[in-house]
Amino acid sequence: MPHVLLDGIWEMLLDPAGIGEPWGQYQSATLANTTFINDRKTLNYRPIQVPGTWTSLPEMKWYRDKFWYIRRFPWSPSEKERAFLRFEAVNYHARVWLNNNFLGEHEGGYTPFEFEVTQHLKEGGNYLAVKVDPVPGVDSTVPITGWTCHPGIIRSVSLYATMRMRWSDVRLSATLDDLLTTGHILLEAELDGVIGPAVTLNVAAYDPDGRQVGAVESSVKGLSVRLGLDVKNVQLWSPSAPRLYVVELTLNSSGGTYSRKFKIGFRKFEVRVDAFYLNNQKIFLQGAGLHAMYPGLGHTIPESIYRRDYAMMKQAGMNAVRLVHYPHDSMALDLADEMGLLVWDEIPLYWQAKKEQERTLQSALQQLRELILRDRHHPCVFVWGLGNEVPTMDEGSVEYFRQARELARQLDPSRPVSFIDGSSLPVADNPSLCYADFVSHNMYFGWYAPRVEDLKTAVDTLAERYPQAPLLITEFGAGAVRGQHGGEHVPWTEEFQARVLQANIECFQSHPHVGGCFIWCWADFEDPTRLENIFERGFNNKGIVDAARYPKAAYEKVGLLFGK
Repeated sequence: MPHVLLDGIWEMLLDPAGIGEPWGQYQSATLANTTFINDRKTLNYRPIQVPGTWTSLPEMKWYRDKFWYIRRFPWSPSEKERAFLRFEAVNYHARVWLNNNFLGEHEGGYTPFEFEVTQHLKEGGNYLAVKVDPVPGVDSTVPITGWTCHPGIIRSVSLYATMRMRWSDVRLSATLDDLLTTGHILLEAELDGVIGPAVTLNVAAYDPDGRQVGAVESSVKGLSVRLGLDVKNVQLWSPSAPRLYVVELTLNSSGGTYSRKFKIGFRKFEVRVDAFYLNNQKIFLQGAGLHAMYPGLGHTIPESIYRRDYAMMKQAGMNAVRLVHYPHDSMALDLADEMGLLVWDEIPLYWQAKKEQERTLQSALQQLRELILRDRHHPCVFVWGLGNEVPTMDEGSVEYFRQARELARQLDPSRPVSFIDGSSLPVADNPSLCYADFVSHNMYFGWYAPRVEDLKTAVDTLAERYPQAPLLITEFGAGAVRGQHGGEHVPWTEEFQARVLQANIECFQSHPHVGGCFIWCWADFEDPTRLENIFERGFNNKGIVDAARYPKAAYEKVGLLFGK
């Protein structure tokens, strides 16, 4: 069935006065209000690449107001098919029209959404308009950020057709027996549409070498489906051996055949009192935080850059990556599955987000739902991150973390959840941390806390307060300008950064209650809160490689420490 990428060259229109929607100027190829007909004839339609960001255009780098994307495309509707318009991400608030029909809106700049457009498509030419408001607002989950938010249609747009009946929700779980030798694949799915008289579902599994290792078929009687199959002598997934299986789901009916393929992995991740365990073996998680940013590209990162980043991480002895501070492109998860990196996957609930307000709370839960539904079949994902450096002591925060944990358990009972408290050190009996499966914390001893010698005492204190699970250090580091050299006690030099990282890593690796650590950060990135510092000049330069991925001295040092 047709699946058309609408990526490519679109048209763009600026709307700083916000008149496009109330005056009906851009939603349709023809104007209902002819008052503006002469204005419309002389509109300054300009080309823009989708996916992408308008900040890649030099004259638009700091434009942060209403913006319209226009796409004209052909289509040939079929009575036997339904059609859906899917956006992988629009940053930040999108309102969408097709042929002057308002389809709906979506808030949150990094998760996918879609609309059924079966009734709105026309034979021949169609007109799609997307209004983007790039400003999250004070009641959003990111009222302020420590990174440059690149707005626009930052990921792919597609139009696809299905049978009159289709999958609306698919949950694939891959579990193991106690001996880790037999795997079980369980499909739990919801269907959308009218069930015909002779609909069957086939589930087939293929091993990493492409051999079919199991299949099961069943007739479909209702809109909920539950079907499982066993796989003998499974090949386990791990960072050192990322073995992937393919599961193909096929619906057969008189209206045709509708198939979907997923890649899964058999692995067992556990949070025990003394450590994290993968496939019944202790694992010390070691990696770095990675923003989806690259010079000139904003948040629209191609596969080649992710692949290079992951290869360099693996070369430096890393077995994990924290994808910060928002959901990355699903392709980043596909590559982590393939190349063998465990992933901390998080939503953009950041700093002073007003979780006590209902609108902010519901936006955070919506984005968490969209993230989990998209990523829960990935073997690389080991935890859902519920927020970064956020307040946790007030009643509104406690209620958010209670609801977020409950939602995560409902959608994916197999994975732990965690989040990072915004204080310098969480107090004992923090009322929110009972909803985290392990305590995660950001520590900057040797940088914001200048004495790196005080690090062990802080870790000891945190371990005494929360002894029930291993600690995960989710950020630590120091700034350095690549090419700036001097003594190892001179701030902003490569030598200074390498010394601070070495002291931190050696402390974490030797501490019996620390289960892993993530360097802040992998690569330097744009940060508008740092424009005035003469060493930063608009960048957070705590990366162990610079923004263009040229290594600093710390990269080699980290490789020696993580490679032990």
